[in-house]
Amino acid sequence: MAILAGAALSSHAQKPELEKTWPFQGKTGRVEIQVMRYQDDNGSKATSLHIYSPDGGTRMAAEEGQFFAKVLDELPSAGVSLQSLNWLSFRLNEPDAISKVASCAASSDRWRASLKTKSPSAVYPLVTACIRSSGALDGWDRVFKQHGLKLEVAGVEEVIMQQFSQANAKCPTGANCNGLIVPKDAMVQVNIVPVVRK
Repeated sequence: MAILAGAALSSHAQKPELEKTWPFQGKTGRVEIQVMRYQDDNGSKATSLHIYSPDGGTRMAAEEGQFFAKVLDELPSAGVSLQSLNWLSFRLNEPDAISKVASCAASSDRWRASLKTKSPSAVYPLVTACIRSSGALDGWDRVFKQHGLKLEVAGVEEVIMQQFSQANAKCPTGANCNGLIVPKDAMVQVNIVPVVRK
């Protein structure tokens, strides 16, 4: 297992002016979704969502869509406008999502070339691209779109690697997956933006 460190994603050091947590019981363990709103020194505000397992257990992306639906339904009564949401952050370590990212990486010659550099600046954009294109977050995105929002993957950091054989993924036709290293875990930031109605 290897970790490629990179530049930090957006974060706030100050104490949030609003914080609320929704607990859920997933099939494989506890899951929590937290909303936090910060106000900068210039008076501008930023509101974020975070999904995580408080006990470090495995999460499943397929069931988390319904958790997000409940949170998005209840945010207005908690004093948070859906249109005020700025980003969502989480560790992408759900096996069902990671297997899709692994298959995407396995089908990419650029991925193999980036691994030879051992450079986050080469590897991280491709991890981001695979999260976008593999459908790993499609279930979440559908829920957000039902609430007038959409998800746009902004970037990753702290990527942890594993052998493709451990990813529980199908090797793409024509690809050689023997000994291939693929993502196992990553800190991900996703921008939340309003859907523009035409």
